[in-house]
Amino acid sequence: FGAALDNLADMGTYAMALFGIFMFRWTEIGPHATILYIFLGIFLLSYVVAFVRFGKIPGLHLYTAVSAGYVQSIFFFILFVFGFYPWMYYTAVIWGIVAYTEKIIVLFLLDDIRIGVKGLYWLLRQKRSEQVA
Repeated sequence: FGAALDNLADMGTYAMALFGIFMFRWTEIGPHATILYIFLGIFLLSYVVAFVRFGKIPGLHLYTAVSAGYVQSIFFFILFVFGFYPWMYYTAVIWGIVAYTEKIIVLFLLDDIRIGVKGLYWLLRQKRSEQVA
């Protein structure tokens, strides 16, 4: 329950961050918005996949998603304190795309949502060792 609640909080944080972008920094971000929309689509798709497959919001905290959160937090801080740097924007958004794409793949490979899945590499390694044993 706690991990799912944390994911809801993450969704709220993303919503507030996007609200801040649209309200205060859209003139800088707008010309680069296509990749942001791609990220948002993949982000939402990860929750749709989890809900359709398992009937609940996932409590996964993959390493890539956690690190993407840190990268995006640094980007938002710099965006609102120092201004817009395109290279930093693209780094944050592309890392988010990679993280949520991995999450979708992991959701398709899992039989049920479970806590403690580190990432795709570890899941595949575990599945391979189960096949050998």
